[in-house]
Amino acid sequence: MNLANRRFCKNPDHISRVVDNQAIIVLTKATLSTTEKFFVLNDTGSRVWDLLDGRGGIGHIVRTICKEFDIAEKKAEEDTLEFFEELLKNGLISVSDN
Repeated sequence: MNLANRRFCKNPDHISRVVDNQAIIVLTKATLSTTEKFFVLNDTGSRVWDLLDGRGGIGHIVRTICKEFDIAEKKAEEDTLEFFEELLKNGLISVSDN
C-alpha cells in the first residue's frame, strides 16, 4: 500500500497517555487485525502518535520529526512509513486518501 499520499488518524477505540516520553496505548475494543491490546511507544514513536490528527499528511510528520530529532529526511520517511504499517496492522490508526 502506498502510504505517502494519505492522511492518518488514530483509532477512536483507544486510550493513550504519555509517561516519561513514552506513549502508552490501550485498545478498548478488539479489532480483527490484532490480538494485542496494549502498546508502548518510544519517544520518537510517541511524537509521531501525537502528530496523528487526521489533518497533516506524511510530509508534515516527517518534516517535524527531522527537525525535532535531527534525523535525515530519507531515513525519517522510511522509518515513519514502516511505523505506520505497524500501526495499521495493529489497528491503532486508520488511513484515508487526501
